[in-house]
Amino acid sequence: MAALSNTHATTLLAYSLNNGSVPLYLALFTSAPTAAGGGQEVSGGGYSRQSVTFSAPSLVSGVETVSNSADVTWSNFTTAVGTVMAWGIFNAATGGTLMWYGNFQLGKVIEQGDSIIIPVGNLQIGLA
Repeated sequence: MAALSNTHATTLLAYSLNNGSVPLYLALFTSAPTAAGGGQEVSGGGYSRQSVTFSAPSLVSGVETVSNSADVTWSNFTTAVGTVMAWGIFNAATGGTLMWYGNFQLGKVIEQGDSIIIPVGNLQIGLA
């Protein structure tokens, strides 16, 4: 099996998530996407993908990692939208290409009036 050097992992993360040439948007899912896409993105309740930016890559426990460089917030849902359990990073505010995805450690049931905040540094993506 092949392995990735720290230097190349840094290059790939920086190119994909930190070079600023393509705006990135964080999406929420009630059914997780896969490498082929799919999943069920949240809809309704005033939901929209939120802009997200990432830190420069750094070595964390032997893994080259980036994390969100500012809070990402969805405020005051106008209706219940289900249980948010996964996330995806897209290159467009609507449509676009799913670039990265993952699951949250815990799902969150979203009711009317709820908000979701992902504090700075809490969304981490790593390449080993």
